Amino acid sequence: MSTHLILGAGPTGRAAAHSLIRRNQQVKVGTRSRTPVPQCLSLRLDATDAAALATAATNCESIIVCVNPPYPEWPEEWPPIIESVIAAARATGSRIVLMGNLYPFGRQTRPFTGASLESPTEPKGATRAQLWRMLKQADDLYVTELRASDYFGPGAGIGSIVGDEFIDPILAGGVAKVVGDPTVPHAWSYLPDIGECLAILATNPQLSDRYWVGPVSGNVSLTDFAYQLNPKGKVKQISGMGLTLAGLTNPMMREIKSVLYQYTQPYVIDATELEQAFGFVPTPLADAIAATAAAATG
Repeated sequence: MSTHLILGAGPTGRAAAHSLIRRNQQVKVGTRSRTPVPQCLSLRLDATDAAALATAATNCESIIVCVNPPYPEWPEEWPPIIESVIAAARATGSRIVLMGNLYPFGRQTRPFTGASLESPTEPKGATRAQLWRMLKQADDLYVTELRASDYFGPGAGIGSIVGDEFIDPILAGGVAKVVGDPTVPHAWSYLPDIGECLAILATNPQLSDRYWVGPVSGNVSLTDFAYQLNPKGKVKQISGMGLTLAGLTNPMMREIKSVLYQYTQPYVIDATELEQAFGFVPTPLADAIAATAAAATG
């Protein structure tokens, strides 16, 4: 039985932990607040403390990085975390699995794949691209990254475009307010599928030394997503002026405005390469939405 260290106890960290436990793996979860995760050993851990991280990662097969600093603080907070993780991996021989996103690809009109070129257009995307360069430069280590799209599913909470603040009003037959154009297709990554893919990467070193794009349950618009949740629900677009005004007092809204292109043009994934290499079949979108609705109403 192998042991894995997950940094972060948010939705993706918990999903990864669940998938690893299903594989009879032992899991440690490190957070600054020692957040408890069922069936895991919870540790109080600062991901920028390389010495403490190395101690926590001793005898661990992998370090799975699922932390996510606040948007405005990515350029300052992310690089020290990756530096610490690299140092800990060198000290322990652990492999590194980074939970990533599509931001490094910037504005692209074709479906994202593992062959898509990085072309970030704003600081967050540039930061995420920098993290992968840092990992690749550590060529004495096994490193990999999973680049998923917006996640959804049970436990997504309020941090997702289709999290609780979207799901709850739609299920009630009300109105969900969203950024961007709700009629353009968008890629949706189901949380349990993300957990499965992270677990696959953590337990299969032959998949290292590159990033993978996916998983994806479907590429549909927010309008279509809402209709599948509840035909009586409605989606309303937040106006550009409304977004600007919100950004005057809310730093997160300012950061969302800088990546608004993700929601104003087709932003889709072709995960065929990942599915074939992983031997993985994503949860069909209809099934994933049904499970999400059941969890929200149960």
